Amino acid sequence: MRKIGMLGLWILSAAAAGAQTLEERVQVLEKHLEGGDGEAPDPGSPAAQALSKKIEVFFSEGLKFRSGDSNFEAHIGGRVIFHGRFFNSENERGKRDTFGFRQVKLNMQGRIWQDWTFKVELSTTGTPVALDDGYVGFEKWTWLKLWAGQFKAPQSLEELTSTRFIDLPERSCLNRLVQGRDVGLMVHGEPVEKLLGYQVMLANGNGRNGPDENSDKDVFTRVWVRPLATALPDSRWFRNLHFGASVNYGRRDLAANTLPYTFQSIFNQTTFANAGAALPSIKFDDSRWRYAGEFAWLFGPGSIKAEYLRTNDQFTNLNNGTHHHTHITSYVVSATVLVTGEDKTWDRIRPDRPLFGSAGGFGAVELAARFGRFEFNRDMLDKGYLDRDTSARVVDEVAVGINWFPNMNTRVSVAYAYEKYRSDAHTDPILISGRRKDHCDVFLFRVQVDF
Repeated sequence: MRKIGMLGLWILSAAAAGAQTLEERVQVLEKHLEGGDGEAPDPGSPAAQALSKKIEVFFSEGLKFRSGDSNFEAHIGGRVIFHGRFFNSENERGKRDTFGFRQVKLNMQGRIWQDWTFKVELSTTGTPVALDDGYVGFEKWTWLKLWAGQFKAPQSLEELTSTRFIDLPERSCLNRLVQGRDVGLMVHGEPVEKLLGYQVMLANGNGRNGPDENSDKDVFTRVWVRPLATALPDSRWFRNLHFGASVNYGRRDLAANTLPYTFQSIFNQTTFANAGAALPSIKFDDSRWRYAGEFAWLFGPGSIKAEYLRTNDQFTNLNNGTHHHTHITSYVVSATVLVTGEDKTWDRIRPDRPLFGSAGGFGAVELAARFGRFEFNRDMLDKGYLDRDTSARVVDEVAVGINWFPNMNTRVSVAYAYEKYRSDAHTDPILISGRRKDHCDVFLFRVQVDF
C-alpha cells in the first residue's frame, strides 16, 4: 500500500512539475519505490498496472517512446540528406551540375513484449514513396535472432553501414557489385557478444521490392570477428579491430544479350562497359557466386578499412549449349582521422564540444581518403561479350573529403571524387555530352540532418 500511495503522490507532483522531463519523472518514481523495501512492483499489482500505462517520451539521438514496464519501446527517426554535385570537365558542367536530395526518409522501429521487433522505413526521395526497410523480428537471445521482410543483404561492411555514416558522401566502386536490399528471411546473432557474429539470409535475389524470377533462392552468409573487443574493452586503440567474410550463392535467369550487372559511372552519367558483338550469343542463366572479405580498424580518432569482392557468373553459350563463367573483382582501401580528437565509431560521431554547446565548441572535423579498383576478366573483352572500344576493363577511383559535425545529428561534407577508365584498346571508353573521355571527376557537397 505504501508503494501505491507513493505512486499517487508522484503522479500528482509530476503534473505540477512541468519543468521536469518524463525521463526525470520516471527516475523519481524509481527512487520512491526503492525507498521502501527496494523491490519492483509485483506483477498485476496496481503499481505495476499504473507503470505499464505510463508512456515515457524523450529525445536521445531520435524521438523515443517507452512504456513504464518496458513491454513497448519505439523510435521515430528520419533524415534529410541534400547534395550538390559539380562536375569538373567543361563539357559536363552545362548539363550535369545540380543540387538535389540524396535521401529523405522517415522510419519507425521498436520492440513489443520485449522479444518482438519491427521496423518500417519509407523513402520519399523518389516518386512514388518506396519501402526501403520493412520487417518483423524475434530477438529474445543475442546469439539467435530472426528477421522476416525487406532489409540489406549481409554482404560488404560499407553497404551495411548507413548512408548517414559512410566516410565519404558516396560509396566506392566496389558497391556496384553488392546486392543491397532484398526480400527474405535472415537468422543472425552473436554467439560471443561483441566478439563473434554471423548472418544467414535466404532471399529472392532480385533486390528491393523485387519478386523472384525463379523458384531458386539466393543464400547470403556472413561472419565477423572483433578479437580484442572483450579482451581490451576499454582500449580505444584495439577494441574495434574487425575482420569479416561473406559468400552469396544464387541462380539467375537473365535474357540473352543482357549483362549481369549495371556498369554506371559516377552518378549514373553514362556506362563504362557496353555490350559487345558476341553478347547476343550468351545467356546468364546459371549460378552466381560473390565472395567478399572485409577489414576495419578503428583506433582512437582514426580508422583504416579495406574490402575485396569477387564475382563468378556462369553463362550458357547459345550456339553450342556449353557452360562457361566469367568474373569481376573489386577492392577498396580507405582511411579517416578526426583532427579534433574524438573517437571514431561504427556509426554516429559524437563531438566533444558541439557547436553552440555549453563549452563553446566548433564540433568535430574529420578528414577522409579512399582508393578503389574495379576490374573485368580479360575474357569478357577478348571474346566479344564487352565492346573493346567503348568498355573500360579497369576502373580506378580516388576520393578525398572533409566532414564537419556541428553536433551529433548534423553533418556537412565537401569531397572530390575522380574515376579513371582504362580500355584495353587504348581508347576513351565513356561518352558524356557527346564527347569521348577516359575519366570523370566531381566535387560533392552534403548537408545532412538525421535523428
